[in-house]
Amino acid sequence: SKIAGTEHHAGLIKDVAFSETGVTEREVENIRAELEREIDAFTEDLDARAKRLRDLKENIRIKLSDAGLSLEQAETVSDVNARVLFTVSKYTGEDPQNILNNLTIVRDETGEAEVKFKQDPRGGISFDQDSGKAIIRTFKNADISTAVHEFTGHFVIEHMLRAEAMGTLSEGGLRDLSVLRNWVG
Repeated sequence: SKIAGTEHHAGLIKDVAFSETGVTEREVENIRAELEREIDAFTEDLDARAKRLRDLKENIRIKLSDAGLSLEQAETVSDVNARVLFTVSKYTGEDPQNILNNLTIVRDETGEAEVKFKQDPRGGISFDQDSGKAIIRTFKNADISTAVHEFTGHFVIEHMLRAEAMGTLSEGGLRDLSVLRNWVG
């Protein structure tokens, strides 16, 4: 009952392990196909995340340029702020665009900060504690650091504090807030 050289040989050869590994040709094909599906799914997910990051960055850039930052400044700051929002969204479980939707940025040429510092005020932020919405005001002396400071230094931290108070902040977010509290004192 030899099958070599018969029509059965071609159908069975993929199911016979000839190597030291004991893996058949058919198993290798199945593993390769599964890996290709996983790579395709990973690539699609990565592409979707990159698009969401680009869209978020663009929405931040628009808000900043509408508030009076130059296009170059808004472009620079929007990249940093979009990445910060993505990190915060991991901690809070919220969509980063929804977080951004709670923020309004306005140009206030005559605005004065309520707290006086050794420098001219450049901006400020106010929060509606009930809704979680915030308004960043950029004053006439605002520059690129103002957008970073108000957004990352106030808006994002306040958002994380709210998530902590509601019990929705992840362990990573809780660790980061602990580090921040230790640093600030």
